[in-house]
Amino acid sequence: MFAVITDGQENASKEWSRLQVMDSVKARIDEGWSFTFLGANQDAIQEGAGVGVAAGASLTYDASAAGARAAMSSLSSSIGRVRRGEATKVEYTDQERRQSSG
Repeated sequence: MFAVITDGQENASKEWSRLQVMDSVKARIDEGWSFTFLGANQDAIQEGAGVGVAAGASLTYDASAAGARAAMSSLSSSIGRVRRGEATKVEYTDQERRQSSG
C-alpha cells in the first residue's frame, strides 16, 4: 500500500518528472501494489489521475484538523475493507468523501 498525502503545494522536483512518476506508479500497480491519493483543498481525483492513481482511490479532504482526521479515518476504513476481503481495491465511499471534505 502506497499513500500519497499532499497539501497540493508544488515541490518543483528536479529528480522526477510527472511522466516518470506515472510510469513508476503503473509499473508498481502491475506488480500488485495499491495506491491511494489524498489531497487537501484540491481536485484529488484529477491530481491523482495525473500520477496514475485511479479515481476511486483518490480522496479530497478539507485542510483542517477535522478534515485531516476524517481523511485518515477514511483511509483506514478503505484499507480495512481490502484486508478483510470485503473489497479488492482501495476505494472511498460517498459517505467517506462527504465527511472528509468538510
